[in-house]
Amino acid sequence: MEMTTYETLALFYETSSTLDRFFEFWLSATFAVIVAVHLGRDAITRSYATVIVMLYTSFTISVLTRQMVFSNFMTTLRENLASRGGLPDVAWAIPVIDGSLLATMALGTASTIYFVWRCAPTSVADA
Repeated sequence: MEMTTYETLALFYETSSTLDRFFEFWLSATFAVIVAVHLGRDAITRSYATVIVMLYTSFTISVLTRQMVFSNFMTTLRENLASRGGLPDVAWAIPVIDGSLLATMALGTASTIYFVWRCAPTSVADA
């Protein structure tokens, strides 16, 4: 069963909204980790920091995987819309958006992990 142009366009915008929600969720979790580590820095040991880094990294990978799946789905929908003609072609925008999200997530993840490690003492004497 073929979707109408309106249904395809609605699904495109819904997918775009889903991508935004994934990113917002990741961003909120990133700041939550930073705040939690900052407020709990007196209780954090290297062992806790290792667990936090592992959980945060696996969470980031999960969100990034979802981002990639939905981005590929958006590309398919965009191609479907472009084949119908009469709609603006936004093919150039998807790689730009994907690249900016990837760069933000990479820098944000690296910075958060660095912050977690900096807050954890390096030895028992430092605690």
